[in-house]
Amino acid sequence: MNDYLIRRLTPEDAPGVAALVRRVWGEDYFRRALYDPDALLRANADGRLLSVVGIDSTGRVVAHDALSRPEHESWAETGAAMVDPEHRHHGLMSKTRPFVIQAAREEGLNGVFGHPVADHVFSQNVYVDLGFTCLGVMAGELPSRYLRHVPPEYRSRHGSMLLYALPLRSFTPRRIFPPTQHADLIHSLYARLGIPVTNSGKPMLLQSSARAMRARYDEDFDILVIDRIDAAQEPDACRADFEQATAGHDNALVQIPLDRETSPDWCAWVEHEGFFFAGITPRFDNGRDVIFYIRLQEAPVPVIYYADPKAEDIIKAVLADCRRATGGVIESVLVQRDSRSSSH
Repeated sequence: MNDYLIRRLTPEDAPGVAALVRRVWGEDYFRRALYDPDALLRANADGRLLSVVGIDSTGRVVAHDALSRPEHESWAETGAAMVDPEHRHHGLMSKTRPFVIQAAREEGLNGVFGHPVADHVFSQNVYVDLGFTCLGVMAGELPSRYLRHVPPEYRSRHGSMLLYALPLRSFTPRRIFPPTQHADLIHSLYARLGIPVTNSGKPMLLQSSARAMRARYDEDFDILVIDRIDAAQEPDACRADFEQATAGHDNALVQIPLDRETSPDWCAWVEHEGFFFAGITPRFDNGRDVIFYIRLQEAPVPVIYYADPKAEDIIKAVLADCRRATGGVIESVLVQRDSRSSSH
């Protein structure tokens, strides 16, 4: 068994990370900064990225894991996790990920979230073993170019990811107004996170803005993201902004704040516009709790594998609403933990 050193990225590690990415992905990895040692070090220096590496007994970088905060958010996304093919099956990801979580605690972050691929059960179990909770399914959000484990006949379709989250501190009661049809499930998800909820108190005050929402295109995942929604306004009053933002985009993700009494009206409105429920995350959008909705041009890969029985209710709820909105049927398959195979 190889002895590995796990540590935060150092300047001398950066060229080794670039070499690792090429061994694993060739020239096709979407996080382009990892190919450029100087860009990687700059991203770590300014806090947009927090990289952790695994070093083998010869001093070679054989694993990389990271937290991403492109706008210095209070929640960080895990990602850019990879292991040299010659060093897989040694549990390296199970070593780097706890180190990453501890680094997030040291940075004083509110929490960490991640998107394990829905056909890679081992990655999902790394999150479960670290105490993460499944809060949603990003159905159809993974472009086909990132799929490696699905049958060839489905590789032209987008794949799916699960949404797992881990709060890193205690939360005061969160003011939420979930849509009626998902209220029981959403309250259950908050309970699993250990976060109390209420429908009293005042909503968060946001910085004033000339627009009722923000729209940004995520090139990595080929999807339009709409966030910073001013849910104090009635949905119909924002129709022009919404239609302008989504024009020409077949795939879109909307983050609706849950802290307004009008939040259920927004949920009903986007459902009418062809979106389906995808999950929730507390204190995610500018400190607000949000509910996610997705709209797709076509149904994604029609199967999701998972090994976390506690995730069954949220997975089935999302897939049922996806079926309503797209007409596509996605099967969910529970995989026994002892049957999983590790590539990390």
